[in-house]
Amino acid sequence: LLVRKQPLTLHFRPYAQSFPDGILRVAPDLLPHGSVRLTACKIDGAQYKDFDAEALTVKLPKTGSSIKVEVTLTPTGAKR
Repeated sequence: LLVRKQPLTLHFRPYAQSFPDGILRVAPDLLPHGSVRLTACKIDGAQYKDFDAEALTVKLPKTGSSIKVEVTLTPTGAKR
């Protein structure tokens, strides 16, 4: 991600009700703060816009089942 300056797609399968605040934090622990932005998000295959690009968080929709979350992280110095 940071060496090649290429976007990275991460996949999650959370249960929204498992997060008391409904927020999924997608920031990898090893990355320096501010080194990447969340540039895209899909929920169950559809584009989803309720995310914070800088904080690397996704506001999960309220549902009683698991959902598929796909996010794209892009290095801040990379071209999109």
